[in-house]
Amino acid sequence: MFYCLEFSPQTEYQKIQPLYQGYLKLIPHIGKIIAKDSDSYQYLSDSIVNFLKPNEIKQKMLNAGFTKVQIIPLCAGVCNIYVCTKN
Repeated sequence: MFYCLEFSPQTEYQKIQPLYQGYLKLIPHIGKIIAKDSDSYQYLSDSIVNFLKPNEIKQKMLNAGFTKVQIIPLCAGVCNIYVCTKN
């Protein structure tokens, strides 16, 4: 059994997607204020925005030989736990 926790570029609910996108744009500014390092937080934000969508990750896991992939959304799908099994 394999478990993986990943951030997602999209939420489960389209109504909050604009808020989430706005938050992702704020991350570098928050990082600059708190950690005096906007570049690292810009990288974090960019990596989330450009990351695969949950169903794309699921398909890659299946292509890698996992026989069952369960997606457990957390925080309205902002992050997901992937539970993968092989027979």
